[in-house]
Formats: sequence, C-alpha cells, structure tokens
Amino acid sequence: MKLFTASALTLLAAGAAYGQGIFNIVPHDDSTESLPLQYRLTAAIGYDDNVSPLTEELPDPDSLTDELGEQDALYSRVELGASFVSISPQTNFNLDANVNYTYYFDNIEGGDDGYVGTRVALNVAHSVSERLRLVSRNFVNYGLEPDYQYGSAQDRRNDEYLYLSTENAIGYKWTDRFATYSGVRYDTLDYDESNADRNNFTVFNQFRYIGSPQTVYTLDYRYRWADNKGARDSDNQYILLGVEHRLSANSVVIARAGAQLRDVDGGDDDTSPFFELGYRSRINEQFDIRAWARYGIEDYDTSVDGIQYDNSQTLRISLAANYMLSREVTFTGGINYINTSYEDGFSSFPLADTSDVDVDLINLYLGATYQFSECCSANITYNFTTSDSDSDSRDYDRNRIQVGLTYVF
Repeated sequence: MKLFTASALTLLAAGAAYGQGIFNIVPHDDSTESLPLQYRLTAAIGYDDNVSPLTEELPDPDSLTDELGEQDALYSRVELGASFVSISPQTNFNLDANVNYTYYFDNIEGGDDGYVGTRVALNVAHSVSERLRLVSRNFVNYGLEPDYQYGSAQDRRNDEYLYLSTENAIGYKWTDRFATYSGVRYDTLDYDESNADRNNFTVFNQFRYIGSPQTVYTLDYRYRWADNKGARDSDNQYILLGVEHRLSANSVVIARAGAQLRDVDGGDDDTSPFFELGYRSRINEQFDIRAWARYGIEDYDTSVDGIQYDNSQTLRISLAANYMLSREVTFTGGINYINTSYEDGFSSFPLADTSDVDVDLINLYLGATYQFSECCSANITYNFTTSDSDSDSRDYDRNRIQVGLTYVF
C-alpha cells in the first residue's frame, strides 16, 4: 500500500484528530468519486424545552434550583446549503457550505428571537509528485454553539460567535516506508459580546513509518500557543506515540497517546496524560459507524460562574452511526459525552469561591429521513442534552425535536 494512500484514508477516517473536529465536518470528505455542485433547501419547525439553559433569571438570588433559567419555545428554521466534490489523480477538492436562520416564536429572556448562522468547510489535497503532497483543511462557523461533535463547545451560550480553523500541511515520502507530515494550524473563537475569546497557533510534525500494508506507526510533536482573552495564556507541548491500523478494507482505527506539557502564564506548570482515538467502519452498504475520543487539558470555555480556571481536564467521547433501512428510509443517531474538571481557579474578588468544578454532559441525538422523491425528503430529529455539575448554572436538561422538508437541486 502506498504511504500517502494510507495517510489520506486514515487521516480522513479519524476526522483529523487535531484538525477540524471529531468527525469529518465536510459530509463527503471520504468520497472516492466526484460529485457535481448540489444545492439543498430545508425548512423546519421545532420545539425546544430549554432554549437558554445558562440564563439565570432568579426571583431570589439565594434560591437556586435545577429549574432556573428554563424557557421553552417553538421555533422555525430555514437553511440553504451547497456541496461540491472534485476527485482527480492529483487533486481532491471538497466544499460544503450553508447559511441558516432560526426564529423563536416566543420572546427569549436573555437572548434574541432570531439567530443567523453560516458554516463553510473546505478541504484540498494536492499531490505535487509521488513523494510530495499538500493538504489544506479549513472550517468557518458563525452562530450559536456548534454541535458537540465539532470539538470546541462544552456548553451552550446565548452569545453568537465566530469559530475559524485552518490547517495547512506538507507530507513528504522520504523512503518507501518513512514519511513526515508537517504543518501549521490556526484557530480562533471570537464571541460577539462575552469576554471568552481564544486564539491558538500550533506547529506540528509527525513521523510516519509503515510497519505493514495495514499498519502505520507514528510519532507526533506539537507546540501550541494559546492567547486567551479573560484568562491566562498558555504554552502547550504534545509528545505522542501512535498507530494507524486498517482492520479491514472498510475499517480503520487510529490511536495516539503521550504527554501534554503545559505552561500557564502566571500560573503553575503541569504535565498531563493526553490521548486521542478514532475509529471508522462501514459494516456493509447499509450501515456505517464512527467513534472518537480525546483526553487532555483544553483552553476553551475555562470560566464557570465568573471564576476563571487555568486547567480544564476534558474527556470527550463520541459515537455516531447511519443505517439505510431501504432506498427511502435512513436512520441516524449518536451520543456525545464530555467530562470536564475545572482546576486551579482564580478571581479578582478576594472572597470568591475558586474551588474546583466538575461537569458531566451527555448529548444524545436520533434522526430519520424519508426520501419520497428523487429531490425531496422529509426528516425528523430528536436531541437530548443533560448536564450534571457542582455549579447550578451547568446543571440542566434540554430536549429538542424538529421536523422538516429538504429539497435538493
């Protein structure tokens, strides 16, 4: 097996573990054939029983209950999307974009009645020669918190934000068995109002050695600078050993583990375990499954109830599946689990409680699509989120159900 064939397949299968997100953000990121430019228009109506789970409207500041801030509302949503895939022996080009608007029929306390969102994902891979390959992965999202599978959100905010990620790398095959994959990555999280903006710049190098046609061994070094508004900046080094193994023609697993060496400006140095795991399998033509996990210290969402924390030890586990019952009916489903331990808190107020906080969040989603013509389909989705925490503002349940129609042209 050629090294870059193995590299591309396994990298895509894991969803670029330190790239854009948990799973492939571009829907056709693993396509082997070109797809023409395609538009899709979706109109939907839904119900949300806890629109603003972090909004605290307290009649009595000393009375905290698990019901605070709960508001239910009907909403409508319209979305226009486009996708295009071009596959050639030298260059792969994959684009997916959409713009959407969500309107709540009821007045939302602590939030707006309507939200505009947009999302663009672009992946390009170009083989300059048999040895040299260029890869660019780019993602932009504006709106409320993305789905948990994108890897940046730990909880819901009422504040819209811009999330941008760009990763550009060079893969070079030095021998038949040895190659390197080196690049830079920049990502930013920019909120419209809140004091929680984040800027990260990462340089990385991966050594790759083919042990067999099915197995690639890896050694990673990454250096990440984090510029954190409202929190302390940090420098992070990652040293990871890994393996990428093709279990079968349609199944692949990636595992990396090692240490994260963290230096917080004005805070303590820390060394923490770090691992990431990706798995993808197409069981048959009808059923495919994806899984992903990561553990490490993150710089996103490091504030709880006005207290900033230097370290947020975070475990993320995600599982997703698609099942095509027939040509007309397709089921989707998945679960996301996020466990976060906020440690080393600090505040400008001397009497503030800076004790550690734990948050356990589970997000479950189910969906079904019925294709009643070549270009039209009906869909229904259900989304359940439960968050259990020492902090009352992070302790809530949320249910959402949505039905809609999609027209593809």
